[in-house]
Amino acid sequence: MRRSLAVPALALAVVLAACGGGSSNKYSKADYVGAAMAKFEAQGAPITSRQAECFIGQVVDGIGVDTLNDDGVTPKAFANAKSPSKYLKDADSRKAVVAEVIKGDCFGLDRILVPALQQAFGTALPEQAANCLAKQLVKGDQVRTALANGILGISGGPNLSTVIKDKTLGAIKACALDPTALLGRSGATGSTGN
Repeated sequence: MRRSLAVPALALAVVLAACGGGSSNKYSKADYVGAAMAKFEAQGAPITSRQAECFIGQVVDGIGVDTLNDDGVTPKAFANAKSPSKYLKDADSRKAVVAEVIKGDCFGLDRILVPALQQAFGTALPEQAANCLAKQLVKGDQVRTALANGILGISGGPNLSTVIKDKTLGAIKACALDPTALLGRSGATGSTGN
């Protein structure tokens, strides 16, 4: 009789282990990235799907898969979060993720600025000029940090609008653009020198 009780108990243990035992789901980096990518819409985005996937992977690495799992964050909840900074609980993890974004391994931060610059200056800013301005602007640490914080939804630190306003005239000069033409929205001239 004792032996017959041991077999069902062993079978139950195997079934519970196979089912994950309830709340002990362990998601992988691929699970979180995949869920977030399912939400990504490439239309109108200044980055490609591949760049977005790289970036999301950096965010997951910065937060830590173990942290997400330990906090009970499902891939669906991660993908639906308005900002990944929600899961960046301490200053070290925020700094690590911002540093990865600033490095630009997934995409150049200047690519994020180009559409905004074109919108701000309208038709006065041809694409080559917008590219030059964006490259000049992201040379500054404050601009890169403010952009990364904005992308990640991290408050505090340098304000992107203020930093860009402070740096735009220097960038216009570095790109040999006519500031009066740009500011007057009457057509930009000049080279896109680097």
